[in-house]
Amino acid sequence: MRVGRPMWKDFQAQSFQTSLDFHGLPSLCANRMQQILLCLLGYNSKNIWKQLVSAGSLQSSTMVYVNTLVHLGRTFRSICEQMEHYRSAAMDKLFEENSIGHRPSVYLNAVLVELEATVLLNYRNTLIQLDNELKSESACNIVKIFDRVKSYHLLLDRVSAMCQELIGSSCRGARVLEVVHRCVTVMPFTSKDIFDGLITRYQLILFEQLKLWFSLSAHPMSDEFFIQPKDGRHSTSYKIVEEMVPLFIDAAMAEKILYIGVKMKEIGAMAEHGNSSSDFANLISFHEQNICRLGELLQRPLCDIRLRQLFEHWHGCVSRRTCGPISSKVELEKEFNKVADYFFQQQGQLFDQLVDMLLDDSLVKECRPSASCTLPGRLFELAADCVHHTAHRHIVQLRFCWRASEDQSWLSCLELELCPEQIRSSGHLFSPNIISRCNEIFRLLLRVRYSHCLLNRLWFSQANGALTDKVTFSFVSALHFVISTLCDYQANVIREQCHNLRGSLRQANSSEAFPSLMDSFMYKLESSLFIHSPDLWLLTDKLMFMCECLEGFEFREPEQISCAWDALKELMKSFFRQGEREKEKVAQLLAMLNYNEYFSRLVYSVPSTDDLSNPCQCTTDSTDRS
Repeated sequence: MRVGRPMWKDFQAQSFQTSLDFHGLPSLCANRMQQILLCLLGYNSKNIWKQLVSAGSLQSSTMVYVNTLVHLGRTFRSICEQMEHYRSAAMDKLFEENSIGHRPSVYLNAVLVELEATVLLNYRNTLIQLDNELKSESACNIVKIFDRVKSYHLLLDRVSAMCQELIGSSCRGARVLEVVHRCVTVMPFTSKDIFDGLITRYQLILFEQLKLWFSLSAHPMSDEFFIQPKDGRHSTSYKIVEEMVPLFIDAAMAEKILYIGVKMKEIGAMAEHGNSSSDFANLISFHEQNICRLGELLQRPLCDIRLRQLFEHWHGCVSRRTCGPISSKVELEKEFNKVADYFFQQQGQLFDQLVDMLLDDSLVKECRPSASCTLPGRLFELAADCVHHTAHRHIVQLRFCWRASEDQSWLSCLELELCPEQIRSSGHLFSPNIISRCNEIFRLLLRVRYSHCLLNRLWFSQANGALTDKVTFSFVSALHFVISTLCDYQANVIREQCHNLRGSLRQANSSEAFPSLMDSFMYKLESSLFIHSPDLWLLTDKLMFMCECLEGFEFREPEQISCAWDALKELMKSFFRQGEREKEKVAQLLAMLNYNEYFSRLVYSVPSTDDLSNPCQCTTDSTDRS
């Protein structure tokens, strides 16, 4: 942005005050020619007629020439002052508070810069050249001066009117191009190249905005671009702003541009996960080639037909030939991510908050589980509000599905239900059987998360002296270690299986393979979580139930603590012995649980309580004894 002295003052100082040297010409003649040239810059033209008449340099036949020269200079000065005033006002706005959204128009700035570099600079150079030629003249030749600058008379008038409309009405975006196009139709034909350059400068700015729009990731868009987010700066849905659409882009072409950009951003999400399929690579290559072709078209005065053909071909390939399979895979992955977020609790912060509320709210335990009870749903909404999570409201809701028996955890009665809106959009992808199996996993994960949170509270309560007995400390330490390890194991299994499914989706030839891929995924996940192993599933259920019973456990009763401790040891013995028979299914979990051979010593010997006080100390104790 240009700041400082106005251009007409710069021209005056640089061109004439320091460079005029008439070398031997009569002083009066030299002064008159200097005054005429300065007058052409819009400077000191008030008494030019009287001065020329008194010097005998002006005749009645040349009076009209002087009037034209004076008008030309004033027009030039007016153009320069309009530009300087606009830039000064724009600079002031930038420094004002809350100036976001009031930035100078990048299109208008480009037009003004182009006019300075062509029309105004050419006019200035003409005057400098004329100054050099007049040094050899012996008389004040007004006619010669007029002949040299008369071609600028109509041109500067039109440019001045155009600048006045552009700056006076604060034009932005496509409105700038509209004014320039209208003014070009009345410009002298000899200036066609100049105004072709103006339009090309506009098109290059538009190309940079289009290139940003066609990128594979979302970027903040200029407020002068004709595609804008619907709901704020970071929205993922977009709309066309009709008044910002350039003249050479009709409504149908604008819709195609919108569609291509939206689809490519959806496809671009796959690049973040390292998609390497051939159809993906082909689409990206095709897309980049079209961006280069668009740049070539916009680097010269535009032919609407070629631009329309480019976008029709581009849109057709993206929507049908290449993008179809990839777009389907993207949609499938998005729908699966919703399942992973809620049924497999990948939204960990949300479910941590829910478990905290379930632990603190006594009503949910006293409430009789039934399908008509809305308390779980209300708690789920409250937990979401606490962590500022609202996406779930159109996807799932929490409810009781049946009544628990006396020996069954009330957490086993909870389930997630797909919202009607989600069923309409993706219900065909997830059969009731799949949703039922997902809920089975959801309940298991919720119970483990609940137990882990409960044990964390008991663990931290030791700092306040609540668990001072050594046996109690050993019991809580061992149980906390087991549940923490089970949490880590489940997180590893879910992360690995979800990663494998996403990889299979990207490599699939069509979306028709999704049901079989989903069924295979569920079977592997259920197997890894022991749902298909009745004995291991029963032992896991007993472990969770033992933790849930600690809410009402009286730690001051030594007999109860001893019984609980014995029950835990027997449970872990059974688990390890069962694991010996099903090594393939539980090898990873057994390795994690048997940290420092903690539980193998428990299974193959009859240790004292002292030997099992803390799993993390076993290595140190063994080393000391050896």
